[in-house]
Amino acid sequence: MQPDPRYEGNTKKIGEMKNIAIIGAGNIGLSLARGLVKTGKYMAEEVLITRRDVRALDELKKEGFGATADNALAFKSAEIIVLAVLPQQLNQLLDQVRDLVDPQKHLLVSVISGVSTKDIQERLGSTLPWFGPCPIPRLPLEHP
Repeated sequence: MQPDPRYEGNTKKIGEMKNIAIIGAGNIGLSLARGLVKTGKYMAEEVLITRRDVRALDELKKEGFGATADNALAFKSAEIIVLAVLPQQLNQLLDQVRDLVDPQKHLLVSVISGVSTKDIQERLGSTLPWFGPCPIPRLPLEHP
């Protein structure tokens, strides 16, 4: 599989990418968000979390996170996008944001169990060399 030529101009390093969106505020998404803040490398306001259940968004906002039910807003706002939805929700999400994925702007990371890079690339219709399943990093995870 050849790298996507749209990535050739993106020379940003991960450390230079500051805004992060976590798509899916279940146990894994919330643990990642809280863990990133606890490391001190991110402030809560630099992390945007999406969740379908809008009733839970107020609690996230109280913690200082950006919180929305709008996945498109997350892709427009962030440089690092962490996909943390349930496997059965992924295809609908990818169909919704396919046209918003910008190889010059985004670093996409998946922590979705049982979903391969190939599955995601095929659904998006693009090869994304930085994109792939990611083991959960060693962070001081905070359980919801």
